[in-house]
Amino acid sequence: MAIGVHGPMTTQRFGSGRHWWLHLYRYTAVIRIGDCETKVRPGYVTLVPPGIETEYEFVERSSHLCAHFSFDAQSSDCVVVPAVQDLGPDFPRIYADLEDAASWFAANPHRAQVRLWDVLWQVIDRTARIGRPPVHAQTAPVLRARQIIELRLGEPLSVKQIADEVGISHNQLTRLFHESVGDTVIGYIRGRRALRAQHLLLHTGLPIKTISAQIGVDEPSRFHKLIQDRFGKSPTALRRDGDASLG
Repeated sequence: MAIGVHGPMTTQRFGSGRHWWLHLYRYTAVIRIGDCETKVRPGYVTLVPPGIETEYEFVERSSHLCAHFSFDAQSSDCVVVPAVQDLGPDFPRIYADLEDAASWFAANPHRAQVRLWDVLWQVIDRTARIGRPPVHAQTAPVLRARQIIELRLGEPLSVKQIADEVGISHNQLTRLFHESVGDTVIGYIRGRRALRAQHLLLHTGLPIKTISAQIGVDEPSRFHKLIQDRFGKSPTALRRDGDASLG
């Protein structure tokens, strides 16, 4: 991560090699990404995948904020992001965040890496807002619904309540949720509660009654059924067997 300075009145060619290239611009230039020619202007971002050659025609002395990074893709899920886009009013915030990441690069590279991932997600989120939804991605109502569920697992939750909060109908949320997540809203809530309970059973000494209350299941019989259905054993057996395997 760095500030790159180029020009004036030069043409320079770069190969991205095995890295992705993320650049934020405060100048105007003609660029060629592979076989495509376009212009970048102040407020633009480019995201170039590995193995692509990029050529710049710099008119003036030009500096851009950049991050070159690589990662191992372990998932078949993907998002589609334009190689070049105008960030509009989001540019100052995203630029400041990437600048902060770059400032940490030498002193604390792990912190810089975390900040970079946040910048990338901001670019992806903006792509979805302007009408280019990511492939296999969840709609904004589904994402918001999942956030509500995650933050309120310990409270009573209903599909109608969540739908009202995200601003769509019960039926719309049910349909969108199933299309995106592959489960019903209630089924998803049960699954998240079971996994939260599993973590607390295996990694804390909290009483089972307390864990049940923390995930929003007040009745012992309902809690027992939730864990039994998910893991094939009682909460007590899950804790015991988990402790044995961890030891």
